[in-house]
Amino acid sequence: DVVVLFDEMNRAHKDVLQTVFQVVLDREVQGWKFPTNIKINVYAAGNCSDDYDVTMMDPALVDRFFRFELMPTNEEWLDWAKGEDENGIARVHPAVSQFIMKNPQMLDPPINMDDTEEKCQSRRSWTRLSDTFKRNTELVDPSNTTMLQLLAAGFVGTKVAPKFAEFVRNEFRQLMATDILDNFDKMEKTIREQCEKGTAESAANARVMVELCTDLLKKEN
Repeated sequence: DVVVLFDEMNRAHKDVLQTVFQVVLDREVQGWKFPTNIKINVYAAGNCSDDYDVTMMDPALVDRFFRFELMPTNEEWLDWAKGEDENGIARVHPAVSQFIMKNPQMLDPPINMDDTEEKCQSRRSWTRLSDTFKRNTELVDPSNTTMLQLLAAGFVGTKVAPKFAEFVRNEFRQLMATDILDNFDKMEKTIREQCEKGTAESAANARVMVELCTDLLKKEN
């Protein structure tokens, strides 16, 4: 089987959409026919909101597709964010995922924005901000969030950035109780490193949690 995906199809020029129509209807492009011994699966994706500058699609083209809308929840995004990337670390930096856990209404852009040109947060921009933190871990410093706030403003906007900086300054913890209790096997190395390096209250609490979890694991085994 072969999959053909037209991503952001409703942003294409109408001439391009005519070619897509030919692919969907006749399985050919400009006279070149797809091999008949291969099953061709044609998919398309796009944003349908009025907030996007998209092209009105021909009803006949739309009728060729089975159409459904995906509405991912905050919980689904957080589950994805906590998953591991190709390097075995969380896809999204804990500072970002913890902030969204506490402020779920700030994951997506506000509804009915008065100024559509204003920079605002989105799932994409939070992920890009996270990628920057993962490459430059020194930026997530609760004792000095000036640069962090300026950087965050460029990704998620000037309204959300101060709240994010305040969260990192006052509430962010590299380790959380859920990390230790629910993911001890995966987090043990990080937990012990934080305990050895840190002298703050969070590190002391983590040390207690490590000892507790270790004792529990010994009893279970």
